[in-house]
Amino acid sequence: MAAKIFCIVLFLALSDFLLRVSAIRPAIVENIVTEVRPIDSTATLNCSVALFSNPPERVQWYKLLPGQSDKAISAGTKITEQNPILQGDMLKYEVRSRPGRTVFIPDMGYTDVTTFTLLIRRLTNLDAANYKCRINVPGSPADSPEVVATLIVPREPFINPAEVTNNQVVEEGANVTLKCSATSEPPAHISWIRANGLPLNIPGQPQRVYQSEVTLINVTKYDRGVYRCFANNNVGYGAKHDVRIDVNYAPSIRGARLHNLYLQAPERNYEITLECVSTGYPDPEVTFYSGTVIPRPDQPLPDSQVIKNQFPFSVERLRSQGAAGTHVYEFFYALRIKNVRDTHLGNYTCVAKNKYGVDAAVLKLANEEVCQGPLCFGTSVEQSANSPGAGHRSAGSCAVISGLAIAAFMMRRLL
Repeated sequence: MAAKIFCIVLFLALSDFLLRVSAIRPAIVENIVTEVRPIDSTATLNCSVALFSNPPERVQWYKLLPGQSDKAISAGTKITEQNPILQGDMLKYEVRSRPGRTVFIPDMGYTDVTTFTLLIRRLTNLDAANYKCRINVPGSPADSPEVVATLIVPREPFINPAEVTNNQVVEEGANVTLKCSATSEPPAHISWIRANGLPLNIPGQPQRVYQSEVTLINVTKYDRGVYRCFANNNVGYGAKHDVRIDVNYAPSIRGARLHNLYLQAPERNYEITLECVSTGYPDPEVTFYSGTVIPRPDQPLPDSQVIKNQFPFSVERLRSQGAAGTHVYEFFYALRIKNVRDTHLGNYTCVAKNKYGVDAAVLKLANEEVCQGPLCFGTSVEQSANSPGAGHRSAGSCAVISGLAIAAFMMRRLL
């Protein structure tokens, strides 16, 4: 009788235990740490679960796709997603199971935990996403525990030209907004500078501003140039994109020499170069005229005074490249006169014209007894001796030679 009672009590206890165990839901016992891995490496996402009486096939991995249904990757250790074979006969996806670890869980005590590790090999930018580990409880989806992990695959910034402000031509006084954006992981810092290093035409006049959008207020001709967007997230070398802003304005022109005065000795086969410096946008057309020409809106310019590019005259256009006293967008216009004669002495006018206006500068070529310019050093001895002013040049040469001789003598004494 006692044995029968003991068996009944034992049966009831085991039944109660089995009922309580079956009532315990499976659980994911740890959060999944965010994984940051470079391209072409392997990512490992660990999902630690307490299954209790549930089979391992109920542990599933998913890839979360924005705006789409979750894509199932595995059930237990079996891959359910298309699993391409990579170089070296390795598979893109693999799930490994490591049972036997014991952890303490509140309200559950010490429990055996199994870790399901999802391996993703040969990472690309497309692998960067959120991944979900889920224990599927049949008949009770709402009670199915799940946890989301983030896989970050850093990539250097890429600036899409279609999403950046295009090159623009604007009028003086207009406002110009520059926009720039980049795709990268992690998100890139965007900054703007002027390619020539000058300050930006915004409050405070900074040389660099760290924002994706910049508005230039009331632009002038001095705001012309290239504006450069930089995107950097400390991955790779970053990215940059140039935007050119041109401003329409009327031309201005001036002589390149003080007082616009040029001197040369005529009738001695010497030459002279007269220079004007001009700016304007669109680039003005520059024409040299003999004599003094004053442009007037109601009168055409005299064609008979136009200097043509033929001997003894030649006209050349050169960018200033920001030479001393000039702006990088200014141009030199040079009128070279070969074999200067008395008839070439007098005034010359350079006229700059575009659709926004016209401007002129008058240059003067006057007589000088001594040769002017670098080509004078190539003058022959006979020509120098027979030309007026030769005595002055000879005296100057003697003075220079004497000075050099004295300097050499003093150096020898000191040594």
